[in-house]
Amino acid sequence: MLPGIDDMQRIALIVAATVTLAGSISCAHKPVKGMVGGAGVSVISLKKLAEFKFPGSGIGYGQPRPFRAENGKDLIVIELKSDKEAKFEKAQVKDDKGQAYESLFSQTFEFQDRPREITILFETPQQIALKTLMLDETAFDLSQVKN
Repeated sequence: MLPGIDDMQRIALIVAATVTLAGSISCAHKPVKGMVGGAGVSVISLKKLAEFKFPGSGIGYGQPRPFRAENGKDLIVIELKSDKEAKFEKAQVKDDKGQAYESLFSQTFEFQDRPREITILFETPQQIALKTLMLDETAFDLSQVKN
């Protein structure tokens, strides 16, 4: 018992401490990891863009055009790291209502002394909450990824 504190103040302190602890636990982002084709894969970032310029794209003669989101849609760029080659046939994201969106583009950069970097591009309606990234049968919880 704390001297000079009545029962109501004690209850208020307990509630405040509980809310603070719960908030700090729910805000703690854990790495989002999984195994894909025998490789350890981590989700590094998730970004919403209006345009995505992949290597070699541009506006010059003969260059492929960058991806641009249609009206009312976002381009979602998910960046991954992998400890070795991560083979997957299908990549899709699912929103909080279970609607799935297929990938538009995927690229992998391989380095001799660093993990592989994988970028996957999706087009989704604006203002949706993405919940899951699926690489074949492996699910990644996107709610744990900082934007």
